Amino acid sequence: MSHPQINRRAGFTADDSGVGTYQLPNIYYRFLKEPTSCAQYAQYGCWKIEVVTRDGCPTALSIEVGEESNGTQIGTAYGTSGPLAPQARAIIEIDATQAQVTQGRIGAILCD
Repeated sequence: MSHPQINRRAGFTADDSGVGTYQLPNIYYRFLKEPTSCAQYAQYGCWKIEVVTRDGCPTALSIEVGEESNGTQIGTAYGTSGPLAPQARAIIEIDATQAQVTQGRIGAILCD
């Protein structure tokens, strides 16, 4: 089976949480540049995260983002997708929950 050509040069980071010593990560992600548009209801802005799966997520993919202001976590935001096939790409929008948020960091990625 071929694997998607994902590497750090392409700007993707491997989510290796829960990955054993001789296993490859299933999820690769990257924050897209400042989004030019967010959903209409995204009052405080958003992040757009591009994900690629190696083996897929048959039920859903969920991402938790820690919201930060001046280096301190002040909240948590969540985004999900539906099922993702092997080697599928998706862009997930995660809407900020507070006006003072200046940065987001991946807290957890769950593939079910």
